[in-house]
Amino acid sequence: MADAYTVRTDIGKIVIQNNSIREIVKNAVDDFGGRVSITNKKGRPQGLFGDDSRDIEIEIVDGRIAIKTYIVIRFGSSIHNVTSRIMDSVCSDIELLTGQKPASITINVAGVMSTKLAKRDIEVEKHYDD
Repeated sequence: MADAYTVRTDIGKIVIQNNSIREIVKNAVDDFGGRVSITNKKGRPQGLFGDDSRDIEIEIVDGRIAIKTYIVIRFGSSIHNVTSRIMDSVCSDIELLTGQKPASITINVAGVMSTKLAKRDIEVEKHYDD
Protein backbone atom coordinates (compact mmCIF):
# COMPACT_ATOMS: atom_id res chain seq x y z
CA MET A 1 0.00 0.00 0.00
CA ALA A 2 1.38 3.37 -1.03
CA ASP A 3 1.51 6.26 1.43
CA ALA A 4 0.39 8.76 -1.19
CA TYR A 5 -1.80 9.14 -4.24
CA THR A 6 -0.42 10.91 -7.31
CA VAL A 7 -2.51 12.81 -9.84
CA ARG A 8 -0.74 13.64 -13.10
CA THR A 9 -1.85 16.74 -15.00
CA ASP A 10 -0.67 18.56 -18.12
CA ILE A 11 1.42 20.93 -16.02
CA GLY A 12 2.84 18.49 -13.48
CA LYS A 13 1.83 16.12 -10.73
CA ILE A 14 0.01 16.48 -7.45
CA VAL A 15 0.91 14.17 -4.58
CA ILE A 16 -1.79 13.66 -1.95
CA GLN A 17 -0.78 11.94 1.28
CA ASN A 18 -3.04 9.18 2.60
CA ASN A 19 -3.41 11.13 5.84
CA SER A 20 -5.16 13.89 3.89
CA ILE A 21 -7.62 11.36 2.51
CA ARG A 22 -8.15 9.93 6.00
CA GLU A 23 -8.95 13.43 7.28
CA ILE A 24 -11.67 13.72 4.64
CA VAL A 25 -13.26 10.50 5.96
CA LYS A 26 -12.90 11.63 9.58
CA ASN A 27 -14.54 14.98 8.80
CA ALA A 28 -17.47 13.25 7.10
CA VAL A 29 -17.96 11.08 10.20
CA ASP A 30 -17.54 14.06 12.55
CA ASP A 31 -20.45 15.81 10.79
CA PHE A 32 -22.75 13.44 12.71
CA GLY A 33 -21.89 15.06 16.04
CA GLY A 34 -20.88 11.91 17.92
CA ARG A 35 -23.67 9.66 16.59
CA VAL A 36 -21.11 7.84 14.41
CA SER A 37 -17.58 6.71 15.33
CA ILE A 38 -14.75 5.17 13.35
CA THR A 39 -13.77 1.82 14.85
CA ASN A 40 -11.85 -1.34 14.11
CA LYS A 41 -13.44 -4.49 12.65
CA LYS A 42 -14.72 -5.51 16.08
CA GLY A 43 -16.43 -2.19 16.77
CA ARG A 44 -13.82 -0.92 19.22
CA PRO A 45 -12.37 2.59 18.98
CA GLN A 46 -8.64 2.56 18.34
CA GLY A 47 -5.78 4.54 19.80
CA LEU A 48 -5.44 6.34 23.10
CA PHE A 49 -5.60 9.73 21.44
CA GLY A 50 -8.25 9.02 18.85
CA ASP A 51 -5.75 7.79 16.23
CA ASP A 52 -8.05 5.82 14.00
CA SER A 53 -5.89 6.14 10.88
CA ARG A 54 -5.22 2.39 10.94
CA ASP A 55 -8.94 1.77 10.57
CA ILE A 56 -9.30 3.73 7.34
CA GLU A 57 -7.85 1.62 4.54
CA ILE A 58 -6.78 3.35 1.32
CA GLU A 59 -5.76 1.53 -1.84
CA ILE A 60 -5.12 2.57 -5.41
CA VAL A 61 -7.26 0.58 -7.85
CA ASP A 62 -6.75 1.22 -11.57
CA GLY A 63 -5.22 4.60 -10.79
CA ARG A 64 -8.08 5.68 -8.52
CA ILE A 65 -8.62 5.74 -4.77
CA ALA A 66 -10.55 2.98 -2.98
CA ILE A 67 -11.49 3.66 0.65
CA LYS A 68 -12.68 1.22 3.32
CA THR A 69 -13.55 2.02 6.91
CA TYR A 70 -15.44 0.59 9.90
CA ILE A 71 -17.97 2.53 11.94
CA VAL A 72 -20.34 2.19 14.87
CA ILE A 73 -23.68 4.02 14.73
CA ARG A 74 -25.75 5.17 17.71
CA PHE A 75 -29.11 3.46 18.12
CA GLY A 76 -31.88 5.36 16.36
CA SER A 77 -29.76 6.49 13.41
CA SER A 78 -30.61 5.13 9.98
CA ILE A 79 -27.80 2.95 8.64
CA HIS A 80 -28.84 3.77 5.08
CA ASN A 81 -28.92 7.54 5.65
CA VAL A 82 -25.66 7.61 7.61
CA THR A 83 -23.68 5.52 5.13
CA SER A 84 -25.12 7.40 2.13
CA ARG A 85 -24.26 10.80 3.61
CA ILE A 86 -20.72 9.71 4.51
CA MET A 87 -20.11 8.23 1.06
CA ASP A 88 -21.54 11.29 -0.74
CA SER A 89 -19.47 13.68 1.37
CA VAL A 90 -16.25 11.69 0.93
CA CYS A 91 -16.83 11.28 -2.83
CA SER A 92 -17.46 14.99 -3.27
CA ASP A 93 -14.35 15.98 -1.31
CA ILE A 94 -12.12 13.42 -3.05
CA GLU A 95 -13.35 14.63 -6.44
CA LEU A 96 -12.65 18.23 -5.43
CA LEU A 97 -9.14 17.31 -4.24
CA THR A 98 -8.09 14.97 -7.06
CA GLY A 99 -10.31 15.92 -10.00
CA GLN A 100 -11.80 12.44 -10.21
CA LYS A 101 -14.22 10.31 -8.23
CA PRO A 102 -12.86 7.48 -6.09
CA ALA A 103 -13.03 3.94 -7.47
CA SER A 104 -15.11 2.83 -4.48
CA ILE A 105 -16.03 3.63 -0.91
CA THR A 106 -16.83 0.78 1.47
CA ILE A 107 -18.31 1.37 4.90
CA ASN A 108 -18.61 -1.55 7.28
CA VAL A 109 -21.08 -1.02 10.10
CA ALA A 110 -19.43 -2.99 12.91
CA GLY A 111 -22.20 -2.31 15.40
CA VAL A 112 -25.02 -0.22 16.77
CA MET A 113 -24.44 1.44 20.14
CA SER A 114 -27.12 1.98 22.75
CA THR A 115 -26.22 1.13 26.36
CA LYS A 116 -24.11 -1.72 24.97
CA LEU A 117 -22.67 -2.47 21.57
CA ALA A 118 -24.91 -4.66 19.42
CA LYS A 119 -22.49 -6.17 16.91
CA ARG A 120 -23.39 -6.00 13.27
CA ASP A 121 -21.54 -6.91 10.13
CA ILE A 122 -23.14 -4.78 7.45
CA GLU A 123 -21.04 -3.79 4.46
CA VAL A 124 -22.22 -0.91 2.29
CA GLU A 125 -20.17 -0.37 -0.84
CA LYS A 126 -20.52 2.11 -3.66
CA HIS A 127 -18.56 2.03 -6.90
CA TYR A 128 -18.09 5.19 -8.94
CA ASP A 129 -17.65 5.60 -12.68
CA ASP A 130 -15.04 7.95 -14.09
